This record gives sequence, C-alpha cells and structure tokens, in this order.
Amino acid sequence: MKSQRVTTFPGRDAEIADLARRWAHWDKPDRGGVMDWAWPDVDGEREYADADEGPSEAEIAEVLGLVRPELRDILADLDAAAHVEIIPVLQTLGLDRAASVGAPVAETLADVPVEVHSVGRLAAWGRLTGLSLLAGGDVADQLAVEFMAAAGYPGMSRKQVREECAQTRRVLALVGADSWPGDSGKGAGNVRPLIPRITVAQQLEVYRFLLQR
Repeated sequence: MKSQRVTTFPGRDAEIADLARRWAHWDKPDRGGVMDWAWPDVDGEREYADADEGPSEAEIAEVLGLVRPELRDILADLDAAAHVEIIPVLQTLGLDRAASVGAPVAETLADVPVEVHSVGRLAAWGRLTGLSLLAGGDVADQLAVEFMAAAGYPGMSRKQVREECAQTRRVLALVGADSWPGDSGKGAGNVRPLIPRITVAQQLEVYRFLLQR
C-alpha cells in the first residue's frame, strides 16, 4: 500500500476551476495522428505547441521523480515524441503537492491499478493520465490510446483500452472519479458513475493521489 496523507478535501475549487477552464480551451489539431495539444503559456509555463518541441531533460527527470515508481519506469522507456504528449499533462497536476483525500477514498483506491497483467496495468495508467486532463471521457479515451501506442501497443481501440483496465475503472467509479457502463434510464450503453459525480476539485485530488509518488 502506498504511503498517503489523508485529510479532508481542501477548499480549492477556484484553482481547479481555472485549471479546467484552461483545459477546455486547449485544442487538438490533426498532426498526422499525433496528439498535439496547443499548450498555453500560463504563469510562465513553457508552451509545447509544436510537435517537434518538448520538455527538457531536467523537466522530464523532475516529473519522473514525482510519479509512482511503476509509472516512472513506464515513462522512462517512452521516446521523446511520447514525452511531448504525456509529461506536460503530468506537470500541470502539481504533483509536488501532496494529494488530500478522505480516509474512505484512500482505502478504496489503495490497490489501484488493480489489474494483474501488464497490458491491463498499462491501460490503467493511461486511463488515469487521460482522466487527469479533466476534459471528459472522449479526451481521456484518446490519450489512453496514445499512451498504449507509445508503450508498445499500437492499434488498440478506445473500447479495447477501456476493457483492459475495467477493474480499475470500476474502482474509480466507486469514488465518483470515472463512469461505468449501465442503463441510465435512456437505454443500455449509457455511462454513469456508481456514486454521484464528485466535484472537479475532488477529482483532481483523486488523480493526483494515484499518480504521485
């Protein structure tokens, strides 16, 4: 079980709302199949608007030192093109700040990722990274597909990636941090949380808790 700092959720909705606003205004131009977010220069942060640019070695090393060891090893094996896509996402999360989640949430999430096979665990890390964008299910699905391709599993569909990490997705849904297939009253195939969706601020704390060292 990972070490944790367990507190109540802090009152940081304004900060998280601003983060969500920035994500909502970032676009994803078609760059020959490469996910290329047009990163804004916010608070002096570096822009990565060109697919040929990317984080420096020092920035990559800093992020690798902040994430969970399993995720660190995965990221360390990725090429520079993948770092352009994934490292800035993790930089935005403020992983140097300890996540604050309630004790019941921490206990529920203690074993995430819960998959035992390597492909499923990769998919779970991709899903978590995608969800941390706070930009909706479609964006989370797409980043997870890109994550899997960079990790050596190209050609997987969004559905395949979701199925590989179904156990982790269900645990996330139990705390309101992901949705789960079900009948919402509008016909089969709709998705819903297993509990009412938590706030954006709380979602970010959950993803930070799971991703950070």
